[in-house]
Amino acid sequence: MIASLFLALAIAGGTGTPRCLAPSGPKIVAGDLVPAVAAFAKLPPELVLGFSPQPGVTRTLAPAELLQWLSRHQATPEAAITEPVCFAWPLTQPDASAIQAAMEESLPPGANVRIVEISQFAYAPGAMSFPLTTLRQNGMANQPSVWKGYVEYLPGARQEIWAKVEVRVPSRRVLTTRGIRAGEVIDESMIRLETGDGPLLPPGLAQDPTEVVGRAARYLLPAGGTVPLGALDKLVAVKRGDPVRINVVAGAARIGMDGIALASAAEGDLVGVKVTDTGRTVRVRVASVGQTVLDVGRK
Repeated sequence: MIASLFLALAIAGGTGTPRCLAPSGPKIVAGDLVPAVAAFAKLPPELVLGFSPQPGVTRTLAPAELLQWLSRHQATPEAAITEPVCFAWPLTQPDASAIQAAMEESLPPGANVRIVEISQFAYAPGAMSFPLTTLRQNGMANQPSVWKGYVEYLPGARQEIWAKVEVRVPSRRVLTTRGIRAGEVIDESMIRLETGDGPLLPPGLAQDPTEVVGRAARYLLPAGGTVPLGALDKLVAVKRGDPVRINVVAGAARIGMDGIALASAAEGDLVGVKVTDTGRTVRVRVASVGQTVLDVGRK
């Protein structure tokens, strides 16, 4: 608290304290010092004198250090340098309306965010962002979640800010109506669509039955739970026992025959098919629903 008070006085030009200059970038350059010491206009303006301080910290250049830089470049000051020159980023006090606006930019349409508490640390002005990936939702009912954001006061230089919030969004999620075993192909009777208004759902959950129906579970999905898309195999295009059309490709020649799939497979997968006319089993590649390709010229 005392350090913050001293910094505020320095930036505001308190009694006996020189006003701090704002850095122009990540490094203090000679051109930054011209407003305080006119002789620095004789130096190359992009000459680096040191790193800029972090927001909330003051960097002070003593008179001896300033004279040393001038003498290296044969620049004589018009007047004696007796006072140090300090650098500090101008700071902005947290603004709930600005923070909420930055949050709303990251949320989907129709979402509502209520700020419960915000960090009280001042920050350097810049572009403010609250990525959805940093929203840590509280699993307990009626408890606010912590959402971490940042202010980018320089390209690639960020200062963290945070807030406690309550977020509600229009939601759609697919739920299982019963337990689904690993390898079981999901049909419409095994799932239901739930819509409403609630917390932001984690990424990767099925939000529409079309994303689920016809796909096999990779592991057990318990009854009444959400359906992670990563828990599903690719969409099944051919099921075991389905009649399929075999399109035989031999160079420029194309012929067709009928068969029965011996296993379930997704588009692009290889599957065994029993040819109806001959009873012979061939391995073909699934092209689309009910359609397979046997390329006799392919190795």
